[in-house]
Amino acid sequence: MTDELWGFNCTCKLCKDADATKVSNTNRNRIQIILESLDHQVNRTPEKVEAALTELEQLTSVEGLDGQVGDCYAIIARVYWEMGDVEKATKLGKKAVELLRHYAGFDSPRTDEAVEFMLEIEQAKRNPR
Repeated sequence: MTDELWGFNCTCKLCKDADATKVSNTNRNRIQIILESLDHQVNRTPEKVEAALTELEQLTSVEGLDGQVGDCYAIIARVYWEMGDVEKATKLGKKAVELLRHYAGFDSPRTDEAVEFMLEIEQAKRNPR
């Protein structure tokens, strides 16, 4: 019997194991919650952002979401930038560009945004206010 939504029956380990699927869904929902939490100023302290980054790295690793880590780094780099931590923004921004070029491609809009962000940082470093 073929799944009506996707048009095939997946037989991978995750899809065959309801408990594993539940854990994976919980992990992926947690990733979304962490990223959304960074929209709120109350969560933009160095300790909270560092904890969010650490948890995101752990969850994306467990879930095998290597291709999405660059996006996470880009988001957190911007958060650090907005917090005034140029060093951490630069470090994560560079990682974001590297990973997005690898996984999304050099011509991806996501990669372009990360590159533009790094140019913004470099411009600000050259011309401080």
